[in-house]
Amino acid sequence: MIAWFARNTVAANLLMIFIILMGVNGIINRLPVEVFPMFTPDEVEVRVTYRGATPEQMEESIVVPLENIVADLPGIEEIKSSAREGRATIEIEAETGYDPRVLLEDVKSRVDSINSLPEGIEPPVVRIEEHLHEVITLIIHGNMSEYDLRKLGERIRDEAGRLEGISRVEMRGLRNYEINVEVSETILQEHGLTLQQVAEAVRSSAVDLPGGVIKARNGEVLVRTEGRAFDKADFEKIIIKARTDGSHLTLGEIANVTDAFEEEQVVMRYNGKRCAV
Repeated sequence: MIAWFARNTVAANLLMIFIILMGVNGIINRLPVEVFPMFTPDEVEVRVTYRGATPEQMEESIVVPLENIVADLPGIEEIKSSAREGRATIEIEAETGYDPRVLLEDVKSRVDSINSLPEGIEPPVVRIEEHLHEVITLIIHGNMSEYDLRKLGERIRDEAGRLEGISRVEMRGLRNYEINVEVSETILQEHGLTLQQVAEAVRSSAVDLPGGVIKARNGEVLVRTEGRAFDKADFEKIIIKARTDGSHLTLGEIANVTDAFEEEQVVMRYNGKRCAV
């Protein structure tokens, strides 16, 4: 190639001039370059919260009915769903050129009309999926317990969220709080109780258990409750049954109640130590 250009200097010069002109044209009529380019979102998202439900329950009682009721809507390219404990997400992608706002209204109408969803769920949230740009990542780490690390992360998150120009602050990497209740099968038999009866007593109490299970050696029972108590002491005071002498048998008398974190969660580390992001 070099030898050919050496013998054909005119062609070489013309090629050089062409390259220079193309460069000048690119500078004058340059393509727009943006750090955070604007684009039109093309997905509608449906989120449903059902505290304490297992992923299997979320799939069977929420995800499948919602997928079926929107599947025949016009303008849908693809439907993607995910289910985890207590939460389900359905992402509905619009066909190219189809107005996602029209699809949003259609999906809202269908979701509002469904009456087969289980009682106790929070109202489904239907919206055009937001594509937010992460401006800054702050890593919080140090020699402290997971409880203290979460408290510090929550305080920083709340303070940052009040700053002007910030629309959302999220914290990741730490597990959610939960209350663990472990019951001895022997103690249950002594008091003539079953695991299901204990679970029902917790459900009917004025306690807010975000979701979890009551465990015994022969199984576990899913628990969902509503109310306003949040710590170990509140759970220990739950009345399981009334004794013949008029006194009450409480959960703390028959079970080991502990403050804890979710057993299964994504864990983030920085330099080998647990961190919040």
